[in-house]
Amino acid sequence: MAIWVRDPHAGGAPISDALKRETSRRLMAHAQRLYASNDVRLDLRFRGSFCYIDVCDDAAGQGQKRGTMHLCRLRYCGQDQWSVAFFAYSNERYEPCAFASGSFFGTPEEGFDLGAVYLPRPEPASPRRRGPAARVGPAMHSVPKSRIGWLREIAAAYNDAREAVPFGPLVGAEVREADLFHLAPSVCAKFRGVSGSKRSLKKATDTALISYIATSAQEPAVFAKPCLAFAFCYLAAHVGLDILSEDVAASVMDFVVEHEAEFTRLLSAGANERRQ
Repeated sequence: MAIWVRDPHAGGAPISDALKRETSRRLMAHAQRLYASNDVRLDLRFRGSFCYIDVCDDAAGQGQKRGTMHLCRLRYCGQDQWSVAFFAYSNERYEPCAFASGSFFGTPEEGFDLGAVYLPRPEPASPRRRGPAARVGPAMHSVPKSRIGWLREIAAAYNDAREAVPFGPLVGAEVREADLFHLAPSVCAKFRGVSGSKRSLKKATDTALISYIATSAQEPAVFAKPCLAFAFCYLAAHVGLDILSEDVAASVMDFVVEHEAEFTRLLSAGANERRQ
């Protein structure tokens, strides 16, 4: 007798108008509980059996979106069961994966939590905040004005990137600390408040990776250390965004290398603080 196996990432059931409204309500309420920001908002799209979860920036005026960040895609499988596909910016495709619980089926809220790895750490929203739209997304950090300020921010950025490591198996890929330099442009865009702009992210990424390829062979001892490779790409991404000149970025990088012990201390202190 044939054994039928249900594929959570194939087929699906139509999403009724009533279910669309209920799912939207749940996701908006969930995002509002977790995030408080005036920069971007949750944007939901329903097509067939799919619910696409994005965050977008509506500050351009006249209803024109300045940029959209894709988080994940939910597939409705019927009987209040959903599967999830994580949006991978490495190939700009939705990649089927499991929920954080290890199950292939979960709730819309659990799907959002998985995709929200691209967003800053959740901060409770003010209880006074009202309104139908959940505001989520990155708050812009002030650009450091000194080399020690850059050292501290790069340590915070590296610890932010580290949080992606546990999610690797969920999207079918191992993320090692040695790979975190790839995330430096994304963290740069997030810290500077432009993570919703694909054009800005591409400029930051292209500059960082081209600079990495051109420089890493000249300084193998430096680039062998994941935190220093990340620091280099993080600063190069700022050059790509025209926030830093090449000379200033090089000066800051030299300062980071010279003060590696303090950099390591800041990394450890930041990691311990995030675990609390």
